[in-house]
Amino acid sequence: FDDLTVELAEDQRTVVHRFRKGETVKEFRHTFPVVIDRGVFKEGSAYAKGDGVTYGGSFWIAQRDTTDRPEASDAFRLAVKRGRDGKDGAKGDPGASAEELKAGRKLR
Repeated sequence: FDDLTVELAEDQRTVVHRFRKGETVKEFRHTFPVVIDRGVFKEGSAYAKGDGVTYGGSFWIAQRDTTDRPEASDAFRLAVKRGRDGKDGAKGDPGASAEELKAGRKLR
């Protein structure tokens, strides 16, 4: 072969190797079973197996290709459950203002 190209496919988990010699092209795809964070779940969007989404404060991983909503079916598995809201901390002493700080001064 005279030429080799390697690229990441649109799914972001498949590496494509293309070998060329003249008009002859051989392509090999290698898909890796990795979780990819797709951000906040969007109703009506398609998710592939292994895609991770945030929904209701929790993180979910797609177990198969789906458009289902997390919690609505077994298409998603709960990976990280939302925690409880914390209590407000006690009001502390105010810190120095930006004008009071000098360049290079070590802060406590």
